[in-house]
Amino acid sequence: MWLRISDILGLYICARDPAIWRDVSIRTWGLDCSDLAAPGPTTWRQLYLERPRLETTGCYISKTSYLRHGDNSFQDRTHRPWHVVTYFRYLRFFPGGLVLLLTTADVPSSVVGSLKWRTPRDSTILIGHYKMRGDRVFIVAKQSRYNLANARVKTRNRRVNEYETRDQTFHLVSFYYH
Repeated sequence: MWLRISDILGLYICARDPAIWRDVSIRTWGLDCSDLAAPGPTTWRQLYLERPRLETTGCYISKTSYLRHGDNSFQDRTHRPWHVVTYFRYLRFFPGGLVLLLTTADVPSSVVGSLKWRTPRDSTILIGHYKMRGDRVFIVAKQSRYNLANARVKTRNRRVNEYETRDQTFHLVSFYYH
């Protein structure tokens, strides 16, 4: 498929239409978009390109590693083992303020697929809400009742044991850096 120069120029002109950028900005941040009369961006396009926003089409992954003392062997007191502990924190944002949060040692290739849906099937995934205020993201997440209800295991005697679950609430404030 070949595009003519006039088609490309028409597409460029349409993409600069302020009504399109205004609609995209309102869909991204809601009706409380910043006032263009204030200092800063002078057009809706410039506002959309310069203002921080969360990506809702993927997953944010944070990898944390640290060293931990190991246990000394009872036979050899001179040997001091160290262990490298590595874990990942996954954040999946959805439009409308929904967020999924998971902290695990599992590698991204085995976890990201479980964060596709708004109602996760994994009982370890925390569900919560997020808000953006300026360049800060506020998240409050807790284990959902749906996940707690599915955390049952049948034993050999066909009795149903429920995992010991405690209410967990996770509060996170993060800064968005350009």
